[in-house]
Amino acid sequence: MTSSSTPESRRARSTSPGNVNRIVAPRRHAPELAPHPHVDSAYVFMAVGRAILARALFIVHSMATIIQTVRIEQNDSVWLFALISLLIVFEGSYTIIMRAGDERKWFCTSLLLYIVATAPPIWLLETKLCEWREDLAKDGKSDILIDIVEFFDVFKEKVVYTDKRMQQIVLAAWTLSLLQFPFVLTVSRARKMRVAITKAYEELIMPRRRAEFWQVIRDVDIWAIILANSLQDIPFLLVRLYLMLIQGLVTYTMIFFTFKNALIIFFQTYR
Repeated sequence: MTSSSTPESRRARSTSPGNVNRIVAPRRHAPELAPHPHVDSAYVFMAVGRAILARALFIVHSMATIIQTVRIEQNDSVWLFALISLLIVFEGSYTIIMRAGDERKWFCTSLLLYIVATAPPIWLLETKLCEWREDLAKDGKSDILIDIVEFFDVFKEKVVYTDKRMQQIVLAAWTLSLLQFPFVLTVSRARKMRVAITKAYEELIMPRRRAEFWQVIRDVDIWAIILANSLQDIPFLLVRLYLMLIQGLVTYTMIFFTFKNALIIFFQTYR
């Protein structure tokens, strides 16, 4: 005969020592913070927007330069540089799709493609302009050169625009200076050092520790200085010294920028 089970007896059995381990308290999960998709999506949207805008400007300017060069030179082979501009589209598509618009840390491929597509047509344009300069008035020269890079000011001098070899030397130095810009991080550091060049005098009188060889080799700032000096300051200084000492082109502007290049090279090398 089975005995009846009352509620009191069931509670007593459930709280007996043998059944204590069977009682499992309900687990309470800590409230989880909801993710913020707006933060990540906003960052990706801005990165993609910057990537598209930069490459659109590269393509528009390079194509405008190519079209103008074809119109002036009457040479359809210049259109081949437009194929390099199209490579910017494929590079941009890869950056947007595979990297969500995030640029590489050390090197900018799109900027290198832009330089390769734009610099040679500018060579042709500037060489053609040099053929016209003897017939231009002095005011006309300033209007033509108003949007040209500072280094192009030497093209206003007769010793340059009448000498084909001198034109090629100046354009080669200018093109070489453009090749520093795809190196994003190193060039940005080198530019900051150039801005702070006035503080170098304080470092001349301060004691310095001797750095180990491998620390110097691995220092990004050292490579930034080498890159800036070898691709811009040293070539510009050599060209200006050649114009002053060999060609006899001595002007106040030439003297000023020659000393500027020399001082920058000296202080950056010392650092």
